[in-house]
Amino acid sequence: MSERTQRGSKSGELPEHPPPVGAVVPVWTPEPGTLLTTGAERDLAITHWLLGAAPDLRQSRWEWAQDSQTFLRCGALFTAVRIPGVMVRAAAGTQDLGVVDRVLVEALGGGPVIATYGLSLYYALVPSTTARRWQELSAECLANRTLLAVPPVGRNTYDGDAYWAAPMEGPAELCVPETVKRFVRYALLRWQDSEILR
Repeated sequence: MSERTQRGSKSGELPEHPPPVGAVVPVWTPEPGTLLTTGAERDLAITHWLLGAAPDLRQSRWEWAQDSQTFLRCGALFTAVRIPGVMVRAAAGTQDLGVVDRVLVEALGGGPVIATYGLSLYYALVPSTTARRWQELSAECLANRTLLAVPPVGRNTYDGDAYWAAPMEGPAELCVPETVKRFVRYALLRWQDSEILR
């Protein structure tokens, strides 16, 4: 057996070259103790976690079952930093929503962001304690008990309604406030520069 074949046959490694068509290929198996979840299981866990902020649990479940947004209360599980859409698009340097969404995912470290109100506002979900310390005037941090329009988990593309521009990766996985603050400052500078050039 060649060195290349031996390297590719170690547990968890893929061969450097694909096998011929019709060849029997061993199936990758996770290391013992590794937990695997499907996308549907993850979405269900996120949904249950978010519903902990619902003022009316039955109403929110029904609205999401109808593929509509629902209102969740900020303060207990999370709050949100409201960023004007013009600033977000200025930071991305484009109007292309696919690019804007990718920039948000990268800039905010995979933290969740909701786009709503015809893309005029973006909401970065952050820990609820953020509201006490937030001082950026160009992007407001929502106060406790403020109701936030939240799309159903899994609506990750714009169809005229609110959607997850940067989807939640898991329950309680929120944006880091300092990262959001740096993004807001950068977005404000890019937007001001673009306004000067007009």
